[in-house]
Formats: sequence, structure tokens, C-alpha cells
Amino acid sequence: MFIFSDGQANIGLQTRAELTNLVAGYNQKGIITDSFGIGADFDAEIMKGIADTGGAKFFFLESAQVIEPLVTKALMSVFKVCGSQTRLILRGKNGAIVTKIWGHDNIVVGANLGDLHNDNLRSVLCDFYVPGTKNGDENDVETLAYELQYNRPNDVASEPIVIKGTLLLELAEDETLINTIDPRVKTIYAIQMAADMDAKIA
Repeated sequence: MFIFSDGQANIGLQTRAELTNLVAGYNQKGIITDSFGIGADFDAEIMKGIADTGGAKFFFLESAQVIEPLVTKALMSVFKVCGSQTRLILRGKNGAIVTKIWGHDNIVVGANLGDLHNDNLRSVLCDFYVPGTKNGDENDVETLAYELQYNRPNDVASEPIVIKGTLLLELAEDETLINTIDPRVKTIYAIQMAADMDAKIA
């Protein structure tokens, strides 16, 4: 389902919580909802919340010229889905604590990634606290446990497929080993910081 709106509801359900709860009900029935923000003063928080809860993507239609390519992109993604209702759950291990999953409000529920597509790389940024203590003589410590859950597109009512794994963190006393930050992480962090600022301003 596609929703085109400025997000500024003035009758019926109007708040972000009311609208996202409505969309969540459809999502539980296997209906995904892409949202398209229209206008310079559209409510970004509501429109992004609809797409996130709807298990799909948000698009900003900044001009008439981008309508056709962005709608086409959304349509193409619908027909290349290999997994639906995807969720990434993160849990700390050995004293580590997940403190934030950027772009997702509920740490316990995890990151709602919507649909998985062929040849589609998804990135999730999270903050976590590590006590910095070793287990015996081991330098590598299991820090995070992750669980990726998704349903087959044509069978969303069945039990989800689950992929599990852990993240090993190497503890070191040499500060030079942590001075270099992956450029991809820097970029994602800058984008998420900007999105957070936009949400606060809105």
C-alpha cells in the first residue's frame, strides 16, 4: 500500500501513535505500507513512522520530477521481495548493554527492516556499552547476540525464519587500534544524527 501525504491529518486519527498503530494492524496481516512525503512542510516524523511501522520505505517527493522514478523504485521493490516483516533483534552479552538502535524507538523489539530484496544491503547502527573486562586470558569477547527474523513473502502467517549469530569484540589497551573509524560508520552516524535533529525540530 502506498500513502501520499504531508502527514498533517486534521480529522479522525491525527497523532503519530494513532496513525502508526493503525498501520501496524495492517502490517500484522501481511500488508506493507510505503509512505511518500509531499510538500516542504510535511510531518517527517509521522510519515517516516508510517513507513517504519508498515515494514516498508519512506520517500520524500521534493519535486514533480522525482515522483515517477521514486514511485517506480517503490513498485520494483515490491516485486523483488525475498523476505517480509523482517526484524533484527540485538542483545548484549557478557555485561554488554545495547543502549540505542538508531532510527528505531524500541530496543527490546529491535529494528523493523520491513521487506528484504535481492541484492539489497541494509545497515543498522546501534550504540552499546561494554564493561571492558576479559574472560580469563581471552582477548576476544562475545559482545552482542543478533537474531534476524523474517517471513517468506507468500507465507507471512507462518513461523518466521530465524538466523542467529554473535559479534566478537577484541579488547585492547593500545589506543592506536581504535583511532581509525570505518568511513561507512561515520557516514551512517552523520545521517542518523541529522535525522534525529530533524525529528526534534519538527
